[in-house]
Amino acid sequence: ERVVMLCRGNAVSTMDLASLLPSVESRSPTDSALLESDLLRLTYSEAKQKVLEDFTLRYVEGKLAAHNGNVTHAAQDSGIPRQHFQQIMNRYLKKDS
Repeated sequence: ERVVMLCRGNAVSTMDLASLLPSVESRSPTDSALLESDLLRLTYSEAKQKVLEDFTLRYVEGKLAAHNGNVTHAAQDSGIPRQHFQQIMNRYLKKDS
């Protein structure tokens, strides 16, 4: 149920599954090097924004997974108001297809 609720597209992908398993690292060292290489092609502001967006997405997914999809508990654990947490979820978790 959690995977279906948190998946970013119309179908559940392996990335959706991996994001819910805290012990599974979805990126290999080679992928991290590619990520750094990609970031270095951007301006400082663009790279900073991308890193912040990636962190926010993983953070929200992790908090939701830790609280079995309960938005109120995830928000409380994050130390931010539920409405703000919901806005972040809407921005980062609901991608238009």
